[in-house]
Amino acid sequence: MSFITDPRMRRELVKSIQRFFNEYKRSKTGMVGLIMLVLFVVISLLFPVVGNTEIVDNWLRNPAYFDGVYPQKAPPCWVSSITGTTYTTRQTMESGDFTQNEEWASLKVVNPFTGGEEDVPLYRYRLEFTFEVNGQVPHDEVTIEFRNISYKVELVKPNYDPYWALVKGFKDAGFDDFTIAAMLCPERLGEIESLDDVVRCYYAKELQKRLQEGNVTVDDLVRDGLLRRAPLNVTLFVIERPDGIKLEMITPDNPVPLSTIFGTHPYEYGLGGEDNQTQVQASKRIKLIEGILSKKVSVGVGGNVTSKLLVSFATERLFNVTIVDRAEIDLRKLVFGDNLTAVVVERRSDVNTLEGMYRVVIEISGANVTQAKFEVERIVATGSCYGVMGTDALGRDLWQGLLYGVKWALVIGLLTSVLSTVMGAVYGVISGYYGGLKDEVMLRVAQIIYSLPVLPLLILLSYVLRPSIWNLILILVLFAWPGVSFVTRSMALQIKQSVYVEAARALGASDRRIILLYVFPQILPYLFASIALSVPGAILAEAGLSFLGLGDPYTLTWGKILYDAQRGGAVLSGMWWWVVPPGMAIALVGMTFVFIGNAIDAILNPKLKR
Repeated sequence: MSFITDPRMRRELVKSIQRFFNEYKRSKTGMVGLIMLVLFVVISLLFPVVGNTEIVDNWLRNPAYFDGVYPQKAPPCWVSSITGTTYTTRQTMESGDFTQNEEWASLKVVNPFTGGEEDVPLYRYRLEFTFEVNGQVPHDEVTIEFRNISYKVELVKPNYDPYWALVKGFKDAGFDDFTIAAMLCPERLGEIESLDDVVRCYYAKELQKRLQEGNVTVDDLVRDGLLRRAPLNVTLFVIERPDGIKLEMITPDNPVPLSTIFGTHPYEYGLGGEDNQTQVQASKRIKLIEGILSKKVSVGVGGNVTSKLLVSFATERLFNVTIVDRAEIDLRKLVFGDNLTAVVVERRSDVNTLEGMYRVVIEISGANVTQAKFEVERIVATGSCYGVMGTDALGRDLWQGLLYGVKWALVIGLLTSVLSTVMGAVYGVISGYYGGLKDEVMLRVAQIIYSLPVLPLLILLSYVLRPSIWNLILILVLFAWPGVSFVTRSMALQIKQSVYVEAARALGASDRRIILLYVFPQILPYLFASIALSVPGAILAEAGLSFLGLGDPYTLTWGKILYDAQRGGAVLSGMWWWVVPPGMAIALVGMTFVFIGNAIDAILNPKLKR
């Protein structure tokens, strides 16, 4: 281009830009739009600095990242200054904010083969921490995040379960206790007083029969179901409330297998290798309210086994009330309510929150533990409010989603508008300049595409093509260019009849030179304004398709946030912070480009000048 080598033309270009900007500064709305655009660009470029990339990286691909460590459906914390309702803030306890220790001791147990006593190692782990409830709405959850859980237990004990199942089958078939004893253990019929004696007698016969085969190991008996390894147990789980009441869910006299509480393998977890001796790290999150307290445990033996919630051990001690099902009681009110009698006995939920410090103690112990390592990385009391814009149903920080969505709003809006405007401009100029049959055919093609029902086709193509943000931009471009082509065609028809174009053609200028140097410069003002004014439509189109579930499932956009809000029933649940902010963000970006576009159009279009 000649202005690169011609100093005079460069100076004229600089002066033209200065005149344009001086004129642009007179437009107040134009300056507001420009400031807002600069702000949005800065946010998108500096998101790795001002935002939390870890939250965004896990937003769509790993929702479990937020489970238990962020409050779900939590409003922004500043809402309390408007509503008057105080919320409990999120508390994170790192190493040093809680105490954990391990102890090893020795325990004498009876060998099931020899009947003699043996010394076996006894392992005990204790975790103790406190957290505060400082609002009328308590914590959504309290989560213990273990960096490492690994253990292996060798101690074995008789496994009566298969034989109880056999006895129960005879009972269900209608046999009485005496007949069952006579069938299974006739040689000791006179010593048997209950079905429990029958099970033990028959088990002893089967065990002796297996041992007589010779070369039988403990592992063989475990595999055959005659023996089972004694699990590692949770021997203490207590929550002490600010009013001094202790909710003793687990005590040493009623231990619960660790596998029941933690959901781990009963005998070894976090261990690998062919010999099961190689330790590896295994992290795990343990939730107190929707995790431990919601667990069902089995009590009793034989045919008298019943299930009840773990919290029943506490309510039975305090009120002699058994809780069998999760739906019977509000566990958060049980832990944080200021009137336990109303919650447990009267089953009321209209109780206030007991504010203050809560203390939790958990102990894990087991015999013959050959390897063990429990290491807590952090403990999170999620609170009941969060951040600037709250959280969604999965606990994801909506403020981070809004900040990150700025980038894709600009990419989608600008890329779609630029490509569609350039495509429509080139198409319209070629059609109008050459005229004749070529113009007629090209005009009819553009009119056909322009007359197509855009929304149904967008939905159809978005469904057929692989969901991708780039496919979505391509689809939007394919349907957005005809409108620009009509305007540029009419402008080209007028410009090609100008005197300076006729003079250039008379001097032998080629069609390509005339289009590039005489036609396009005349339509550039319109194109600049068109690009700015087309951005809001592109952003709204993407948001609409994403809201319908046809957007890119792996790209976090404001439309995707609105889609999740619609699926999560945000409007019906009154979670305005999930719906209003992304909608306002779309409106703000659209308004930004409308302000800029109108200001440019007023400067470059003489008919709009006052």
